Amino acid sequence: MKVLIKHLLDNNIDEIVAKSYLNCHCIGLHSIMLLDSPEKTIRMYITTENHEMYEDINLPIAIHPHHCNLTLYCIKGEIFNYNFIKDDVYGTESKIWYYNSKISDGEMRFTKIGTTKIIEMDTELLKKRDSILLEAKQLHTIKVEKGKINAWLVFEGREDKSYIPLCYTNTDLNNVDSSKLYIKPTIKEIKNLIKKSKILL
Repeated sequence: MKVLIKHLLDNNIDEIVAKSYLNCHCIGLHSIMLLDSPEKTIRMYITTENHEMYEDINLPIAIHPHHCNLTLYCIKGEIFNYNFIKDDVYGTESKIWYYNSKISDGEMRFTKIGTTKIIEMDTELLKKRDSILLEAKQLHTIKVEKGKINAWLVFEGREDKSYIPLCYTNTDLNNVDSSKLYIKPTIKEIKNLIKKSKILL
């Protein structure tokens, strides 16, 4: 896997940087677009020590499905994948938000459209070289240990033609400060991020 990552970085760095984001979805989570190809896209996510994806924070990334099937592959550290289902009997009430994605739509915007009840189904711990498949409709979110550098690959697969961009959280997403999110990186910043993470060593 290191060979593939290095090959893509060495040969496509300008395109990779143009489609990558620092502080993607939350502070300290960085998205590196290694390969942009419908149903074959490969993203790499890296957390830096200042990340906001740890257990004590209430859903830094809202519970959500995806527009396609995914495979998550851990390449550094450990990541916790939390799966959820809707459950009107035992679930906890959560607001439903329709969102416009900064990545796909160019603007981040949220609209509250109602409430539902959801419950955690299970938690999966992924260590280095572990992988899991997530069907597009699976509701989930991810957390990692506070202050740790972690990295994982996301392989995008078959599109879900019925996908609707919804997420679930009781956080008021309209009052989230997005001024420091979705920052376009420089080549130097991406190279420094890769170097600091030591994922190619």
